Amino acid sequence: SGALTIVFDSDGSVTRSGYEILVSCAPIPSCFPPTNLTISFITQDSANLSWTANNGETVWEYVIVSEGSGAPTGSGNEITFNNVELTGLTPSTSYDVYVRAVCDVADLSTWTGPETFSTTDQTDYIIDDELVNINFCYGNNETMYWLLTSVDEFPLEIVFNSGTIENTYDNLTIYDGTDNTGTVLFNNNDDNISDLAGLIILSSSTSMYIEIESDGSVSCESGSRTPLDFDVIRRTCIDQTVSYEMIGDCDVSREFSIEVTVTDLGSATTLDIFDDQGGAVQTTTTTGVFTFGPYPESTYVVITTENVNDNTCILQSEAMTTICAPDPNECSIVYAGEDTLNCEGTSSELTAVFHPLGQDTTSYEITEQEGCPTPPTTGGTPMLDPTSISTDDLWSDVIDLGFEFCFFGETYSQILIGTNGVLSFELENAGGTNGWDLTGGFTNPTPDLLPNADNFSISEANIFGVGHDVDPDACGDVNYMMLGTAPERQFVVNFVDICHFDCNDITSTSQIILYESSNVIDVNIFDKPSCAEWNDGLAVVGVQNIDDTIAFTPPDRNTSVWTATNEFWRFTPSVGTASYEFEWFDGTTSLGNSETITVTPTETTTYTAAITYTLCNGDTATATDTVTVGINPNPDPVAEDDTVYLCPGQDRVLEVNVSNSDVPDTIEYYWTYDGNDIQVGPDNTLTLEADSN
Repeated sequence: SGALTIVFDSDGSVTRSGYEILVSCAPIPSCFPPTNLTISFITQDSANLSWTANNGETVWEYVIVSEGSGAPTGSGNEITFNNVELTGLTPSTSYDVYVRAVCDVADLSTWTGPETFSTTDQTDYIIDDELVNINFCYGNNETMYWLLTSVDEFPLEIVFNSGTIENTYDNLTIYDGTDNTGTVLFNNNDDNISDLAGLIILSSSTSMYIEIESDGSVSCESGSRTPLDFDVIRRTCIDQTVSYEMIGDCDVSREFSIEVTVTDLGSATTLDIFDDQGGAVQTTTTTGVFTFGPYPESTYVVITTENVNDNTCILQSEAMTTICAPDPNECSIVYAGEDTLNCEGTSSELTAVFHPLGQDTTSYEITEQEGCPTPPTTGGTPMLDPTSISTDDLWSDVIDLGFEFCFFGETYSQILIGTNGVLSFELENAGGTNGWDLTGGFTNPTPDLLPNADNFSISEANIFGVGHDVDPDACGDVNYMMLGTAPERQFVVNFVDICHFDCNDITSTSQIILYESSNVIDVNIFDKPSCAEWNDGLAVVGVQNIDDTIAFTPPDRNTSVWTATNEFWRFTPSVGTASYEFEWFDGTTSLGNSETITVTPTETTTYTAAITYTLCNGDTATATDTVTVGINPNPDPVAEDDTVYLCPGQDRVLEVNVSNSDVPDTIEYYWTYDGNDIQVGPDNTLTLEADSN
């Protein structure tokens, strides 16, 4: 009885140090324990357990307990297969597993184990009435996902309490649906959001799939980002489906209305629809179209659609507005002048101004403009989405101009916007780096002038207005808009309050306008200080052909150091033989092609100034403007009495009235006696006194 301990040395000799083997004198067991316990296919709530039988047994018992609980003291779960799926486990938990053979009712092997394993972090959630909070610190080279599914037909909502992610190199994407093939609801890079605090994402389906992919550096685990902390909520209603359309009237009232179209009430029986301008609430129990407004142009309006039965289903539109082009003026493509009001028989001189266009479109005439009304600098399409200008020194994706534009003899319908204040027709650079260095580099700091084919910061751009190194990541806004109607549209690009690179305490605001048909380019500089501490304070205004061999710049505005406030430059391709025809019309009747004409209408008449351009693509386009000459009929005075008798000592009042009712109130009456004016003014009465002669 007892136990014999023998200690062997590594060469097999008995010693007191080395390997210890416990030799038992107990009888050989009749039921051998299983071996090779293996855990596989571990998930957040399950795992697969398998083992090897050693004596032909066909029945086993297994036990799963929390790690460190010790070997079982009672019976386990009986099974007739040597593998089993362990289910109902808790995510992120460590377990011990034991298995023993059942050779007979009274013949059991010893327990084999423990085999220890841990379930994975929870990734699949069924969302019911309880709020689910997820906190996760992502690491380098991390791939992680969560599948969130509503317990019923209602959609989900994610609210980020905190968390940051590295843009450009790491991705957090939220999909509408059960996997990463659904509609993208959010991506930190596409939406240019790295700090997620306060972000709210709504699903339209009953599931959302969240995916994280990171690169090999800069992560939460490395200490460079804060953990993601977000709540998942099952909403109690289904959103209504709403769309918006702005109906603008820039030609007459310069106002716009908004048509709100409800195509699905969701789970609501009643909806309230209202604006943020104090307008009346419109309530509906059916789908339909609901009109709000009119609003003055450039008013930003938000429309709210609220489920009256459950105000957690509340939709708000983006801020919507209509931006009108400036009223026709002396700087427009064509301007017929201001309306006038004359008396019958009076002649009026009409003078039109317009953009000239020459056949030699490889040359530009530069003029400095004064007093031109300019389009607004805010309210345009931001560059963050869809064109993805989200960081410093970048070219946008390709943007449609909306019309064909002739530039140095070629026709273009698309353009790139560079964050450093430039435009380009060289579309192959889309999404690339928009260079900033206006010198030959550190070894040759001399300013690089236009034209320039060697410095890519200059050679890739075609319109500079103002070209200099600015930093929209630090502050400011880059936006674009198309104004007006064909064929007199304007493509406008605004660089608004953009921080200068390395001088974030100073900002610049400028604007570039491309005119349809006339192909004129305006560069409007509202404010341009200079940052001497960076890039030598250099800036440039001008245009340059695609081959980088021809350029035109205003005086003292080629690459150099300068400042400007309210400076307006116009680049007109007006050189060479005229490539246009100008004509005045009264209705369809031509009044000649002189810029100035004299008209003597007998009734109120609207005249049209029309200029027809022959474009570089061979097409023609006619731009027009109208001027109205109003006619006031001559007054028709009627005396109250034709003959007046005046007795001695008696005063008498003479009175006349104007019979034609469309004569304006601003009438002067001339009372004359014996060839002399004795009273002049607005009084239609004259008092004759008794002692007068």
